Amino acid sequence: MSTFIIAGSDSIATNPGWTTYYLVQNPKIMKRLSEEIESAFTSEEQITPKSVCELPFMLRCLAETGRIYPTSLAGQSMVVPPAGDTICGKCVPGGAMVSLGVAEVLCQRNFADPTTYRPERWLGDPQYASDDRSVFQTFSVGPRSCIGKNLGNLETRLALDRMIWSFDMKLSADTDPASDDQTGFIPYQKKPLIVELRVKERSSIKS
Repeated sequence: MSTFIIAGSDSIATNPGWTTYYLVQNPKIMKRLSEEIESAFTSEEQITPKSVCELPFMLRCLAETGRIYPTSLAGQSMVVPPAGDTICGKCVPGGAMVSLGVAEVLCQRNFADPTTYRPERWLGDPQYASDDRSVFQTFSVGPRSCIGKNLGNLETRLALDRMIWSFDMKLSADTDPASDDQTGFIPYQKKPLIVELRVKERSSIKS
């Protein structure tokens, strides 16, 4: 039950929620993403599981959120073999439980401007040429990787795409200015994120 709750609800809420937060904080990024969506579709019915995978900038916006706020702060735990092993130069006894703290990949060694939201780092911007994007494995890797990652990614893409297609968004003054400063265990202890929505007038967009 705990797996269903954490993986099936909390993780899905984390990525689109904090992508929305970063978008409303960065109007230029929001404008670029809105233009990509508006140019790709002429009706909401065209926003389908297949079509949302063909929006390169949106996918990079979601990836950048996942880099800063990974859906889970703890990787899958594994048991060290009985004979023990050496991990990062340290001897670990057999039977010990080990796990990688996912947030540690945000360190300066792996990413330039590690705490800054920059979707362009995933699009070949030379300023971020030294980024080690191979460490971006928020769903883990190998046989213990998240079994629901494809469904989770799809739900996130559809939700964000339809939100931006339908509404203009603005961060409410009622949102805590330190809302991105969260306590994290395995999931985050989220603070309220309040966003004001205004229905887009489609005729004005096409004129």
